[in-house]
Amino acid sequence: MVIEKGCDEVRTAATERGERDAAALLSRTWTRDGIRSAFPVDPIIIARDLNIEVLVSSDMRPNASGVLVMEMTNEELHTRIYLNSRDARVRQRFSCAHEIGHYMDRIARGEMVGRFVDWRDERSSTGTRPEEVYANSFAAALLMPADTVLAMRQDSHPVQMALFFDVSPEAMTNRLNALAA
Repeated sequence: MVIEKGCDEVRTAATERGERDAAALLSRTWTRDGIRSAFPVDPIIIARDLNIEVLVSSDMRPNASGVLVMEMTNEELHTRIYLNSRDARVRQRFSCAHEIGHYMDRIARGEMVGRFVDWRDERSSTGTRPEEVYANSFAAALLMPADTVLAMRQDSHPVQMALFFDVSPEAMTNRLNALAA
């Protein structure tokens, strides 16, 4: 499904669902005894907590940043995220969080049959497909939780915030803009 112009409701619903689901996952995996673990959030640790194997690969196509592979064999789900070794670490972190978003979305919809492969490439950031809007929103909320971003934005420069959250300045700017809207 492609989001056509004028379908802001679909985009908004996917964004809100991504925010909500990331916050719920953070509260389960990145909070101990009611206290949030230190920043930056590590999406690889979270993936491993979800029994997702994370691998860094040099064999990916040049324009792909990550790939999610889910395979159901003998009633057992095997899930792997591959990250492009040529990408900067901050890009790998966002790609990992993005693919966790796809995983959470598919699990929530009960889509675990057979084999599923999702590539994170240049189309992922265009916001033209609801599942990509969801995964991007999920990744941003996972790595840059709204409550912490909003608490910091008055006293911190966006570049300082990007360093704190270990994301790119572009991702930080996008997150600040999204929360201001």
